[in-house]
Amino acid sequence: MKVNKNEIIKMYQVDKMSTHQIAKKLGVSQSTVRHHLSGIKLRGRSEAQKIYLETHDHQRSGERHTNEAKLKISNALKGKTRASQKEENCEEKDQTEEVQSQGFGS
Repeated sequence: MKVNKNEIIKMYQVDKMSTHQIAKKLGVSQSTVRHHLSGIKLRGRSEAQKIYLETHDHQRSGERHTNEAKLKISNALKGKTRASQKEENCEEKDQTEEVQSQGFGS
C-alpha cells in the first residue's frame, strides 16, 4: 500500500491523531508514520496526553481525589499495605495510651 505523506501530515497536525492511530488506520507501522513525519515537530508526551484526554472518555476526568484516597495512594507508593498501616496505627494508639496513663497527656 502506497502511503501519502501529505495525508499523514494532515492526520497528525489537523486531525490531531497520534502516530499509533494513524499507523493503525493505514495498516502500517508507527516507524513508517514517524518516517513520513520527519521534519515535522512531533508532540511531546504532555501535549499528546492532553489531546488524548480531550478526545476520549476518561474515568477520572474533572474529578478530584478525596483526602482519604490521596492518603491511600501515598501509602501504596511508600510500600505500605493495609496490614502494616493498621499495625502502625495500633502502635501509635498504644504509645498515646501509655503516655496518657502516665499523666502526661490529656
